[in-house]
Amino acid sequence: VDLNPSDCDSGTSSQNYSACVYNVWSNFRVYGNIVLVIAVLILVFGEVIGGGVVDAYTAKKMLPRILIAAILINLSIYMVAGLIDITNIIGGGIFSLITEPFKQTGTFTINITGSGGNLLGGGAILAAIGAGGGLWHLAGVGGLGDAIGFLALFIGLPVLFAIIGVVLTIFFRTVLIIFLLLISPIAFALYCLPNTEQYFRKWWDLLFKTLMVYPIIMIIFAMCNIGAVVVSSFAPGNTTWLGDLLAIVGVAAPLFLIPFAFKFSGGVVGS
Repeated sequence: VDLNPSDCDSGTSSQNYSACVYNVWSNFRVYGNIVLVIAVLILVFGEVIGGGVVDAYTAKKMLPRILIAAILINLSIYMVAGLIDITNIIGGGIFSLITEPFKQTGTFTINITGSGGNLLGGGAILAAIGAGGGLWHLAGVGGLGDAIGFLALFIGLPVLFAIIGVVLTIFFRTVLIIFLLLISPIAFALYCLPNTEQYFRKWWDLLFKTLMVYPIIMIIFAMCNIGAVVVSSFAPGNTTWLGDLLAIVGVAAPLFLIPFAFKFSGGVVGS
Protein backbone atom coordinates (compact mmCIF):
# COMPACT_ATOMS: atom_id res chain seq x y z
CA VAL A 1 0.00 0.00 0.00
CA ASP A 2 1.33 3.40 -0.98
CA LEU A 3 1.21 5.54 2.16
CA ASN A 4 2.86 8.63 0.72
CA PRO A 5 1.02 11.81 1.77
CA SER A 6 0.40 12.96 -1.79
CA ASP A 7 -2.56 15.01 -2.95
CA CYS A 8 -5.76 13.17 -2.07
CA ASP A 9 -7.45 14.25 -5.30
CA SER A 10 -4.83 13.08 -7.79
CA GLY A 11 -3.34 9.83 -9.03
CA THR A 12 -4.97 6.45 -9.62
CA SER A 13 -7.91 5.28 -7.52
CA SER A 14 -5.63 3.09 -5.37
CA GLN A 15 -3.13 5.90 -4.81
CA ASN A 16 -5.96 8.35 -4.19
CA TYR A 17 -7.48 6.06 -1.56
CA SER A 18 -4.11 5.51 0.16
CA ALA A 19 -3.35 9.23 0.17
CA CYS A 20 -6.76 10.02 1.68
CA VAL A 21 -6.28 7.42 4.41
CA TYR A 22 -2.84 8.82 5.18
CA ASN A 23 -4.13 12.38 5.32
CA VAL A 24 -6.96 11.48 7.70
CA TRP A 25 -4.53 9.51 9.86
CA SER A 26 -2.21 12.54 9.90
CA ASN A 27 -5.01 14.65 11.38
CA PHE A 28 -5.58 12.07 14.11
CA ARG A 29 -1.82 12.02 14.67
CA VAL A 30 -2.01 15.73 15.49
CA TYR A 31 -4.71 14.98 18.08
CA GLY A 32 -2.56 12.21 19.52
CA ASN A 33 0.41 14.54 19.84
CA ILE A 34 -1.81 17.13 21.55
CA VAL A 35 -2.84 14.52 24.12
CA LEU A 36 0.83 13.69 24.59
CA VAL A 37 1.75 17.35 25.13
CA ILE A 38 -1.06 17.72 27.68
CA ALA A 39 0.27 14.67 29.53
CA VAL A 40 3.77 16.17 29.63
CA LEU A 41 2.43 19.51 30.90
CA ILE A 42 0.43 17.80 33.63
CA LEU A 43 3.52 15.88 34.66
CA VAL A 44 5.76 18.99 34.69
CA PHE A 45 3.31 21.24 36.54
CA GLY A 46 2.56 18.44 38.98
CA GLU A 47 6.26 18.17 39.83
CA VAL A 48 6.72 21.97 40.04
CA ILE A 49 3.63 22.73 42.11
CA GLY A 50 3.85 19.61 44.25
CA GLY A 51 1.20 19.04 46.87
CA GLY A 52 0.38 15.53 45.68
CA VAL A 53 -0.97 16.56 42.27
CA VAL A 54 1.21 13.88 40.68
CA ASP A 55 2.89 11.50 43.07
CA ALA A 56 6.43 10.26 42.46
CA TYR A 57 5.32 6.73 41.53
CA THR A 58 2.88 7.98 38.89
CA ALA A 59 5.49 10.34 37.43
CA LYS A 60 8.06 7.54 37.30
CA LYS A 61 5.51 5.31 35.57
CA MET A 62 4.44 7.94 33.02
CA LEU A 63 7.86 9.08 31.81
CA PRO A 64 8.86 5.93 29.87
CA ARG A 65 5.31 5.55 28.57
CA ILE A 66 5.35 9.09 27.19
CA LEU A 67 8.59 8.37 25.34
CA ILE A 68 7.19 5.10 23.94
CA ALA A 69 3.89 6.75 22.99
CA ALA A 70 5.73 9.57 21.17
CA ILE A 71 7.31 6.97 18.89
CA LEU A 72 4.21 4.78 18.48
CA ILE A 73 1.93 7.72 17.63
CA ASN A 74 4.03 8.73 14.62
CA LEU A 75 4.56 5.14 13.42
CA SER A 76 1.09 3.78 14.21
CA ILE A 77 -0.15 3.62 10.61
CA TYR A 78 2.84 1.51 9.56
CA MET A 79 2.50 -0.75 12.60
CA VAL A 80 -1.21 -1.41 12.03
CA ALA A 81 -0.65 -1.91 8.27
CA GLY A 82 2.11 -4.39 9.11
CA LEU A 83 -0.21 -6.30 11.45
CA ILE A 84 -2.83 -6.46 8.71
CA ASP A 85 -0.30 -7.92 6.26
CA ILE A 86 0.96 -10.41 8.85
CA THR A 87 -2.52 -11.74 9.68
CA ASN A 88 -3.38 -12.01 5.96
CA ILE A 89 -0.20 -14.02 5.36
CA ILE A 90 -0.96 -16.21 8.38
CA GLY A 91 -4.50 -16.84 7.13
CA GLY A 92 -3.35 -17.83 3.64
CA GLY A 93 -0.53 -19.92 5.09
CA ILE A 94 -2.86 -21.83 7.42
CA PHE A 95 -5.24 -22.58 4.55
CA SER A 96 -2.39 -23.91 2.39
CA LEU A 97 -0.91 -25.85 5.30
CA ILE A 98 -4.20 -27.67 5.92
CA THR A 99 -5.22 -28.32 2.31
CA GLU A 100 -1.85 -28.89 0.58
CA PRO A 101 -1.42 -32.52 1.74
CA PHE A 102 -4.79 -33.30 0.16
CA LYS A 103 -4.14 -31.35 -3.04
CA GLN A 104 -0.79 -33.03 -3.63
CA THR A 105 -2.41 -36.47 -3.83
CA GLY A 106 -4.35 -35.45 -6.92
CA THR A 107 -7.22 -37.72 -5.91
CA PHE A 108 -9.17 -35.55 -3.51
CA THR A 109 -11.84 -34.04 -5.74
CA ILE A 110 -15.50 -33.52 -5.17
CA ASN A 111 -17.59 -35.84 -7.37
CA ILE A 112 -21.28 -35.03 -7.73
CA THR A 113 -23.20 -37.53 -9.90
CA GLY A 114 -20.02 -38.43 -11.73
CA SER A 115 -18.87 -34.87 -12.35
CA GLY A 116 -15.50 -34.04 -10.85
CA GLY A 117 -14.28 -30.72 -9.58
CA ASN A 118 -11.12 -29.97 -7.65
CA LEU A 119 -12.61 -28.63 -4.44
CA LEU A 120 -9.34 -27.68 -2.86
CA GLY A 121 -8.21 -25.98 -6.04
CA GLY A 122 -11.05 -23.47 -6.01
CA GLY A 123 -13.73 -25.07 -8.26
CA ALA A 124 -15.81 -26.41 -5.40
CA ILE A 125 -18.80 -24.11 -5.58
CA LEU A 126 -19.33 -24.60 -9.33
CA ALA A 127 -18.88 -28.34 -9.00
CA ALA A 128 -21.32 -28.54 -6.12
CA ILE A 129 -24.01 -26.34 -7.67
CA GLY A 130 -24.03 -27.10 -11.37
CA ALA A 131 -21.57 -29.80 -12.51
CA GLY A 132 -23.38 -32.39 -14.58
CA GLY A 133 -26.76 -31.09 -13.48
CA GLY A 134 -25.93 -31.48 -9.79
CA LEU A 135 -28.52 -33.07 -7.56
CA TRP A 136 -31.30 -32.36 -10.00
CA HIS A 137 -30.13 -35.25 -12.21
CA LEU A 138 -29.19 -37.99 -9.78
CA ALA A 139 -28.75 -41.08 -11.92
CA GLY A 140 -30.83 -44.08 -10.81
CA VAL A 141 -32.53 -42.28 -7.93
CA GLY A 142 -35.77 -41.44 -9.67
CA GLY A 143 -38.29 -39.60 -7.55
CA LEU A 144 -35.69 -39.00 -4.86
CA GLY A 145 -33.79 -36.75 -7.24
CA ASP A 146 -36.95 -34.68 -7.84
CA ALA A 147 -37.54 -34.47 -4.10
CA ILE A 148 -34.01 -33.20 -3.50
CA GLY A 149 -34.45 -30.72 -6.34
CA PHE A 150 -37.64 -29.51 -4.68
CA LEU A 151 -35.84 -29.18 -1.33
CA ALA A 152 -33.06 -27.24 -3.04
CA LEU A 153 -35.54 -24.41 -3.60
CA PHE A 154 -35.84 -24.08 0.16
CA ILE A 155 -32.07 -24.44 0.59
CA GLY A 156 -31.38 -21.68 -1.95
CA LEU A 157 -33.03 -18.94 0.13
CA PRO A 158 -30.99 -19.62 3.31
CA VAL A 159 -27.85 -19.77 1.17
CA LEU A 160 -28.75 -16.38 -0.30
CA PHE A 161 -29.10 -14.91 3.19
CA ALA A 162 -25.81 -16.59 4.15
CA ILE A 163 -24.05 -14.93 1.21
CA ILE A 164 -25.49 -11.57 2.28
CA GLY A 165 -24.18 -12.26 5.78
CA VAL A 166 -20.72 -13.01 4.39
CA VAL A 167 -20.66 -9.76 2.39
CA LEU A 168 -21.78 -7.75 5.42
CA THR A 169 -19.19 -9.45 7.63
CA ILE A 170 -16.36 -8.67 5.22
CA PHE A 171 -17.63 -5.11 4.76
CA PHE A 172 -17.90 -4.57 8.52
CA ARG A 173 -14.40 -5.98 9.08
CA THR A 174 -12.91 -3.71 6.40
CA VAL A 175 -14.60 -0.58 7.74
CA LEU A 176 -13.65 -1.45 11.33
CA ILE A 177 -9.98 -2.04 10.43
CA ILE A 178 -9.77 1.29 8.59
CA PHE A 179 -11.43 3.10 11.50
CA LEU A 180 -9.10 1.50 14.06
CA LEU A 181 -6.11 2.37 11.87
CA LEU A 182 -7.18 6.01 11.62
CA ILE A 183 -7.62 6.48 15.37
CA SER A 184 -4.47 4.53 16.27
CA PRO A 185 -2.49 7.72 17.17
CA ILE A 186 -5.08 8.63 19.80
CA ALA A 187 -5.12 5.06 21.10
CA PHE A 188 -1.35 5.08 21.61
CA ALA A 189 -1.57 8.54 23.21
CA LEU A 190 -4.07 7.18 25.74
CA TYR A 191 -1.57 4.45 26.58
CA CYS A 192 0.72 6.88 28.40
CA LEU A 193 -1.91 8.11 30.88
CA PRO A 194 -2.72 5.79 33.82
CA ASN A 195 -6.44 6.65 33.87
CA THR A 196 -6.91 6.20 30.11
CA GLU A 197 -4.87 3.03 29.58
CA GLN A 198 -8.09 0.98 29.71
CA TYR A 199 -9.29 2.62 26.49
CA PHE A 200 -6.04 1.73 24.74
CA ARG A 201 -6.52 -1.89 25.83
CA LYS A 202 -10.06 -1.90 24.46
CA TRP A 203 -8.78 -0.52 21.15
CA TRP A 204 -6.04 -3.15 21.00
CA ASP A 205 -8.42 -6.02 21.86
CA LEU A 206 -10.86 -4.88 19.17
CA LEU A 207 -8.07 -4.53 16.60
CA PHE A 208 -6.65 -7.96 17.38
CA LYS A 209 -10.11 -9.55 17.30
CA THR A 210 -10.88 -7.94 13.93
CA LEU A 211 -7.55 -9.00 12.43
CA MET A 212 -8.07 -12.59 13.61
CA VAL A 213 -11.30 -12.85 11.61
CA TYR A 214 -9.43 -13.56 8.35
CA PRO A 215 -7.30 -16.49 9.63
CA ILE A 216 -10.40 -17.97 11.28
CA ILE A 217 -12.34 -17.70 8.00
CA MET A 218 -9.49 -19.48 6.22
CA ILE A 219 -9.54 -22.29 8.81
CA ILE A 220 -13.32 -22.65 8.43
CA PHE A 221 -13.07 -22.88 4.63
CA ALA A 222 -10.16 -25.34 4.77
CA MET A 223 -11.84 -27.72 7.23
CA CYS A 224 -15.23 -27.60 5.49
CA ASN A 225 -13.61 -28.14 2.07
CA ILE A 226 -11.70 -31.15 3.35
CA GLY A 227 -14.88 -32.56 4.92
CA ALA A 228 -16.80 -32.12 1.65
CA VAL A 229 -14.03 -33.81 -0.34
CA VAL A 230 -13.83 -36.76 2.04
CA VAL A 231 -17.58 -37.51 2.09
CA SER A 232 -17.78 -37.11 -1.69
CA SER A 233 -14.80 -39.39 -2.38
CA PHE A 234 -15.55 -42.20 0.04
CA ALA A 235 -19.34 -42.51 -0.08
CA PRO A 236 -20.39 -46.13 -0.84
CA GLY A 237 -21.82 -46.78 -4.28
CA ASN A 238 -25.41 -47.25 -3.12
CA THR A 239 -25.36 -44.01 -1.11
CA THR A 240 -23.70 -41.73 -3.67
CA TRP A 241 -26.62 -39.32 -3.48
CA LEU A 242 -26.06 -38.96 0.25
CA GLY A 243 -22.36 -38.22 -0.29
CA ASP A 244 -23.32 -35.61 -2.89
CA LEU A 245 -25.75 -33.97 -0.50
CA LEU A 246 -23.23 -33.94 2.37
CA ALA A 247 -20.55 -32.53 0.04
CA ILE A 248 -22.81 -29.63 -0.90
CA VAL A 249 -23.54 -29.04 2.78
CA GLY A 250 -19.80 -28.98 3.42
CA VAL A 251 -19.24 -26.45 0.64
CA ALA A 252 -22.06 -24.19 1.84
CA ALA A 253 -21.27 -24.52 5.56
CA PRO A 254 -18.60 -21.76 5.62
CA LEU A 255 -21.16 -19.28 4.30
CA PHE A 256 -23.25 -19.81 7.44
CA LEU A 257 -20.25 -19.84 9.79
CA ILE A 258 -18.41 -16.74 8.55
CA PRO A 259 -20.88 -14.25 10.13
CA PHE A 260 -19.90 -15.80 13.49
CA ALA A 261 -16.18 -15.26 12.80
CA PHE A 262 -16.11 -12.19 15.05
CA LYS A 263 -17.49 -14.28 17.92
CA PHE A 264 -14.91 -17.00 17.23
CA SER A 265 -12.12 -14.43 17.17
CA GLY A 266 -13.37 -13.06 20.48
CA GLY A 267 -12.91 -16.53 21.94
CA VAL A 268 -9.34 -16.53 20.63
CA VAL A 269 -8.69 -13.19 22.35
CA GLY A 270 -10.20 -14.56 25.57
CA SER A 271 -8.00 -17.65 25.40
